[in-house]
Amino acid sequence: MAEDIDGNIWAECAGNPGKLVRIRDFQVREEFPASQVPTGRTLAPDPQGGIWIGTLKGDLTLFRHGAVETIR
Repeated sequence: MAEDIDGNIWAECAGNPGKLVRIRDFQVREEFPASQVPTGRTLAPDPQGGIWIGTLKGDLTLFRHGAVETIR
């Protein structure tokens, strides 16, 4: 879990299928399936917005405003 600069809580949910969720005011506001956002091991906020995901494949992915940018 990680909190971004806007106060959103992000949680990586393990399961079949896995998903990333955005929580605000104690409610799940958005869910992103593994087909849209890679499954991660760790989450960290980006100081300019969004979150970084350390993926299961060993990549680093920035998820910001619905866009995914992966560094291999």
